[in-house]
Amino acid sequence: MIQVIELTSGVITLLQSCLGVSMELKRLRNEAVEIRTTVTAISADVQAMRQVLQSMEETLDHLEPNITATEDMRSHWSHLSRSLNDGNGAVLNFYEVLKNVNRYLNTVDKTGRQGELKTTASKIVYLRQQVQAYKETFELSNQTIVL
Repeated sequence: MIQVIELTSGVITLLQSCLGVSMELKRLRNEAVEIRTTVTAISADVQAMRQVLQSMEETLDHLEPNITATEDMRSHWSHLSRSLNDGNGAVLNFYEVLKNVNRYLNTVDKTGRQGELKTTASKIVYLRQQVQAYKETFELSNQTIVL
C-alpha cells in the first residue's frame, strides 16, 4: 500500500527535477534571445507546476501518517504515485534536452545556432504540453486529496 510518506517523497523528487529545468530554462533564455518569448512561457508553466507540487506537499503534510485509507484512497494514491514517477521522467527528459541545447549553443556558430534553435523551439512546445498536462493532473489530484 502506498503511504503518505512515499507520495511526499515523490512530490519532493519532482520538485527537485523542476528546479533543474527552471535553471536550464534561465540559461537558455539568457543565451537564446531568438526564442526568449517561448522560453519565458514554458518557465511560467514549470513555475506553476512547482506551485501545485508545493501545495500538494503541504496537503500531504497535513494528513495523518498512518491514516487508514479507503479502497478509493488507495487506488487514487497508487495512480498519483505512478503519475509522479512518470512526471518526473518527463521533467528529467526535458532537463536533458535543455542541458544539451545549452551546451551546444555555447560551441556553435551563428548559422548552426539558428537551426538548433528552430529544432529546440519545436521540442519545447511538445515538452511544454507535457508539463501542462502533468500540472493539471496534479492539481486535480490535490483537490481530490483534500476532499
